[in-house]
Amino acid sequence: MDGNQRNIFGLYQKHKDSKLTFNEIQDIKSQIMLIEADMNRFAFNDGRGIGFDDDTGIISINKAVFKEQSEVLPEYRLSIRGILAHEYWGHLMNHPSPHEPNTPEDECWADDSAARRSPGLTAEDKTILFRRALKYAQIAREQFPLGESAFEYKVDDLVRRYLSDDEICKLSE
Repeated sequence: MDGNQRNIFGLYQKHKDSKLTFNEIQDIKSQIMLIEADMNRFAFNDGRGIGFDDDTGIISINKAVFKEQSEVLPEYRLSIRGILAHEYWGHLMNHPSPHEPNTPEDECWADDSAARRSPGLTAEDKTILFRRALKYAQIAREQFPLGESAFEYKVDDLVRRYLSDDEICKLSE
């Protein structure tokens, strides 16, 4: 994925040295509890930015979680709870991924899984997660313009509950 496509959703690693305050950590921990995630799987201010580490099974969180909210296009902007669900329910709880880490296919899979599996998400978070999954699927298809990619994202009734037919058609082209 090139830098411009990555900027659609934000660059989690861009602010990797930004430290959370004690109060910000407490606020994030309350969001972690709402998605019923294991608090021991999260590390705060560990210098790694935001994301799931496939080797350690730990999700790193720092102040970039707030930057993510301001630096992405509004239609793809997740709440902090949505970001945590993406990392926990999308990546950690589905580890190992059937896709190469940090690829559009992997991110599509994580967004879709989080929207389907995470407790405590709002309808808006689920809508944005499904929208992002469709966008990542579109990016994955564009990387193989001659149809060499075997990756296909299946839109089912649950996705249709959150996204309009027009939006699905637009992102499925």
